[in-house]
Amino acid sequence: MTLLSCTARAAGLSMIAWLPLLAAGCIQNSVPDKLEVHSLADLDGELAKRKSAIHDLLLATTMKVEGLEHSGAVTAYINCEPPDRFRMDATKRMGPTLFVFVMVKDRFVINVAIEGKWVRGDVKSQQKEHQELVAAFAWLEERLEPGDERSIAEDETDQLTVVTRRAGKAVRSTRYDRATLFATRIVFFAEDGAESASVALSDYRAVKPAEAHPGPSAWIPWKIVVTGKGKDGKEYKVDTSISRVDLNDGIKPEAWNMEIPEGAVVEEAK
Repeated sequence: MTLLSCTARAAGLSMIAWLPLLAAGCIQNSVPDKLEVHSLADLDGELAKRKSAIHDLLLATTMKVEGLEHSGAVTAYINCEPPDRFRMDATKRMGPTLFVFVMVKDRFVINVAIEGKWVRGDVKSQQKEHQELVAAFAWLEERLEPGDERSIAEDETDQLTVVTRRAGKAVRSTRYDRATLFATRIVFFAEDGAESASVALSDYRAVKPAEAHPGPSAWIPWKIVVTGKGKDGKEYKVDTSISRVDLNDGIKPEAWNMEIPEGAVVEEAK
């Protein structure tokens, strides 16, 4: 079985900013000789056929982390539960932290346990027509204060900008360079206008699939680089490469059912 390969160096929450993108991977039942679609309806039908053939997906990755207060490794097991459910259960062995990711349709839930206290966050796409924004990036980078407003603008250069306003004043902006269907570069700006971090994604159309595979496969061809500065001013970098994973031969989802323990204190993320 071919699994995901991943190497990374990171700082802060930015190290997991790429995880929601996995849900958008192009899934194939086999490698077709030629695929012709003439309308969105044709494309939807083709994707539905491919999706219905999946009953299990296994993807495993280990991320090496350096330069943090708690350095260590992250091991994640991902299971696809079709037709519309994507689940990732991840154990982060960095001090006492344990977190769980669950995606159901466009709802992305993160449960974080720190020293016995659980925090639960709910991330949704900003707009259905701009799913490539992956709102989790903005959520992980910044939590809104009461009264904050967030808006999305698209300009003539085909860039999308998410602006957060507080009392009518823009306090943060995030620019998405949408050169393809998915964002290829995401830049975070601080209140003073300085660039605080950036995320560069490879053009998925430029990545050729591997050799023909006899069974169902998922192609997740991104190369992702995250750069920026932590609160302490130190620069950090996340360099991630993702390769093919095989379907219908994975672990059972229930084997990694890490739910919040009964009676645990849960704080809803604002």
